[in-house]
Amino acid sequence: MEILIGFIMALLGISLLTTGVKWFIKSDSWFSFAKSLLVSLVGLLLLGLSIDPLKGLFY
Repeated sequence: MEILIGFIMALLGISLLTTGVKWFIKSDSWFSFAKSLLVSLVGLLLLGLSIDPLKGLFY
């Protein structure tokens, strides 16, 4: 169950990170720049948090 949660968090993190990068490329104001940065940071946070549950695959 923990590995499944890790996979879901990793997929969500990758999705948020790529969405943030797309928004960053299209950003034309400070608000959209801040929004893209926030979404990218949340994606990176989820990817970082998913590492520990996914370690169970290798033990």
